[in-house]
Amino acid sequence: FGYSTRGCPNRCPFCGVHELEPEFIDYKGIKPYIEKIDGTYGKKQHLILFDNNILASRHFDRLINDLLDIGFQKDARINKKLRHVDFNQGVDVRLINEEHFRLLSKIAINPLRIAFDSLKLRKVYEKKVKLAARYGLEHLSNYILYNYKDSPEDFWQRLKINIDLNKELGLKIYSYPMKYIPLNSKDRSYISEPSWNWQFIRGVQRILNVLRGSVMPGEDFFNRAFGSNSSEFMTILYMPESILMNRGREPK
Repeated sequence: FGYSTRGCPNRCPFCGVHELEPEFIDYKGIKPYIEKIDGTYGKKQHLILFDNNILASRHFDRLINDLLDIGFQKDARINKKLRHVDFNQGVDVRLINEEHFRLLSKIAINPLRIAFDSLKLRKVYEKKVKLAARYGLEHLSNYILYNYKDSPEDFWQRLKINIDLNKELGLKIYSYPMKYIPLNSKDRSYISEPSWNWQFIRGVQRILNVLRGSVMPGEDFFNRAFGSNSSEFMTILYMPESILMNRGREPK
């Protein structure tokens, strides 16, 4: 676990990074940190980096070379087991370009995490996912913000775009819906009215509980869980909880 950068130059209103780490440090140097761990405790299999916006760094190529130098090249193994690098906070779909993908394809990244927070970014998002596929990055993870300035239909559409991209490109994109909570909230009860209400939020949470928080890549399972179109999804959200949870089960 570590950081190769700190903070983020953006000040997105739904994100607390600029409050917690107001200064953006675009290169920390991960090599001495990892080498000290290796020398003290032995080499570890995986590396998780918590950089909040690694693509904003002016030294991205240097960061990738650092990872290559410490043994996290593509298909790297330790004790015959594959090693993985995970940029756990995700990469900015607006910033990532073909050169970034070329560099990322050199390292053992799994998964590549990309946020899809607004349907307004659809064209950009789809273009970048197709670039990822072109460079052999097949395992993607996708943060999906909801209960912000979206609607349930908008939320469903973003999930469905991933299902369609999986089918078209032979990818495995796992979506992770994340409920928006204002930074100054003292609990998790916030609801973005009028598009969302308590029943809709509860319905989404009940579906995600069954899925253990993630939306898997398969189309058939997605259709059963979320509906095959946005109208079916809204019908599911309007169901009483006991019916929603027992859909498709034989009555006792």
